[in-house]
Amino acid sequence: MYYDKADERAMSARGLSTHRETYHRRLSNWIAVVNQAVGYIAKEPSTDPRRIGVLGFSQGAFIAVAAAGLNPSIGAVVEVYGGMPQEVRDRIERLPPTLILHGDADTLVPVGEAYALEAFLRRYSVEYEIRIYPGARHGFDSKQEDPNAQDARKRTLDFFNAELAGAIPRALSSPGGSSHSPKNGA
Repeated sequence: MYYDKADERAMSARGLSTHRETYHRRLSNWIAVVNQAVGYIAKEPSTDPRRIGVLGFSQGAFIAVAAAGLNPSIGAVVEVYGGMPQEVRDRIERLPPTLILHGDADTLVPVGEAYALEAFLRRYSVEYEIRIYPGARHGFDSKQEDPNAQDARKRTLDFFNAELAGAIPRALSSPGGSSHSPKNGA
């Protein structure tokens, strides 16, 4: 659950400024929770702490990107119909290889968020893949039989296997760091 009852009441009674204020206030807590989970998983004896990836959907995708940008322990990120939160954009100094999956008919999180993240990744020479699904709306992956959902699941597994299963994952250590060629999954 992202919001507590008081947040939900405040957000339903007020306008966009209250939504943004509540989101901004909660974002650091959500990132901290992801970082705690990553830290816990990294300490497990069966885990190689250099091979941890995060996956997020919608608001969870924004949080996954933010956490991956602020936590060097995260070796890969898959974001599905999300983007990068404006609140942390200036604090991000690195991002691991990233897979962006988004529908071009998404009215909840416009596809422009995917393209803005892609531009950021290009600017800092971060390795990435992007797949924009024509006609797909928000939550396109929820139906097992949908070809877009099947493709998104396959791409996610293939991406994590490629980035985390073999050698130590490649990640940009700083904006001026080493360069990796972007991949286009179209």
